[in-house]
Amino acid sequence: MVRKGMTLGFDGKGLLENKKATILLASGGVYTEGSPIRDRDIATNYLRLILGVIGITDVNIVAGGGAKAVDMREATMEGFLAKLQPEIERAATDRT
Repeated sequence: MVRKGMTLGFDGKGLLENKKATILLASGGVYTEGSPIRDRDIATNYLRLILGVIGITDVNIVAGGGAKAVDMREATMEGFLAKLQPEIERAATDRT
């Protein structure tokens, strides 16, 4: 993602200013607001940091926490995705 001359200028300035990004992120844990493990959400912070380096500061994240339930067969993939579908659709609409 970070490539000199492509996404990062030779002066160290991001070349993708005024762009938007939407990240769909599945995780085993639930790190959304109010979660007791919210401070362990390093993936979201890291992705925001890297996107900021290349100039993208308008970042929307759709967090699919609790994906381990699918692995544990406590939920189906279809059920897991169905819960996220409204947020995914809203993110797609907001980003155009």
